[in-house]
Amino acid sequence: MKKINWVFKSRYRFLSCVFIALLIIPAVTYPVLKNVLSAERDGLNENRNLSKFEFSFLNFGANFDAYYQDNFPFRNSLIPLYNKYYNKFFGKHSAENPGELDVIEEFILTEPDIIEESVKNDFKEEEASEFTGFLNMLVDADNYFKSLNKKIIFQVCPRKNYITSRTTGINRLDSLSSYIDRNSNVSFSYPKNKYLAIEPDYMSYDEYNGHHNFLGAYVSWQEIQSKAGIAQTDISGISITEYEIDVRKIVTTPYNITCCYPYNQDLPAVRKTEHIISINYNVEYKPDIEIETLHNSGCKQLEFKSNNSNGRTLFMTGDSFLETQIQYAIKDFEFSSISHLYNFDAGGKDQTYRSRIKKYIESADVIVIVIGENNLWSNNLEHNPGLEHRLALILELAKEIYG
Repeated sequence: MKKINWVFKSRYRFLSCVFIALLIIPAVTYPVLKNVLSAERDGLNENRNLSKFEFSFLNFGANFDAYYQDNFPFRNSLIPLYNKYYNKFFGKHSAENPGELDVIEEFILTEPDIIEESVKNDFKEEEASEFTGFLNMLVDADNYFKSLNKKIIFQVCPRKNYITSRTTGINRLDSLSSYIDRNSNVSFSYPKNKYLAIEPDYMSYDEYNGHHNFLGAYVSWQEIQSKAGIAQTDISGISITEYEIDVRKIVTTPYNITCCYPYNQDLPAVRKTEHIISINYNVEYKPDIEIETLHNSGCKQLEFKSNNSNGRTLFMTGDSFLETQIQYAIKDFEFSSISHLYNFDAGGKDQTYRSRIKKYIESADVIVIVIGENNLWSNNLEHNPGLEHRLALILELAKEIYG
């Protein structure tokens, strides 16, 4: 018995030491190795601001979690490595052993109901003040545009790691989305569960950057369709074909829409010249709808007309998550206008830009703001500000028109 206890304690001590070493060694070695490893030295060329730590007694855990996800040791090396092998491994594994993932897939497909119930029961009261302030902002905008007979829709696209790692735990946006749904009729979309539902069969996010791919963009656009009163077509009823992408090139969207982000943005600079193949999807949505481009200056100013003669007009703005949704949006409206600026502060002061957006607001039946979760709370007016600032400018311009 003494020998068994000694063995058990020794093994416990050994595992404890290994665990502590795994926590400490990366943090200790990173300051030295970050200047040696090319991936760490070059960094990830991400089209967003990495989270900075904001101290708060009420939200310490959430703030630290967001900070650590963007700043953990050897992040620049591990993310491309993870992106490269995760989907390849599970894609091959599920094809060869389809039965072994049935339990996982069943859990993912039924998990949204569990998440919703947990959010209701575990909502943190200390977040109520912040959530209430955010909701009041949305409600005020919703009421204002309703008075003008216009519909405004807000969408926040989740962080990529929640989807690719199949994270079904409750996060801050799950709580916020549930709070908004339970306390208002505001059209707010957080399509995390939609992405998770298709992940067993498809990739919904690009392999080498933090944006949804063409299929993920369609799935998130479906939620906007439902809130805009547009009939939805399930992906099971659409032709979806997989094709390869050379990550050395910029992703090309239909209708010569030039995206504002490079497809290979999460690759270290030294690998951006390598021949690396990734996967995207062609989604054959409403192939009979013809599109006429009225104006195209990148995502700063896009104007389209379709032969979908429903008399409806869209104004769509936000950050780079809207770019791959455009190919579907413009087929659901007779006229569509799209504009977003990374330097929103400069755009807001530019009279030409203000006049253009006022024209878009005035003509629109539906206004859509799409933004990535990474930028939702951002106060950086020179690079992808958060929803509050974008909405404030839209309201400011609308009130210059209507008072």
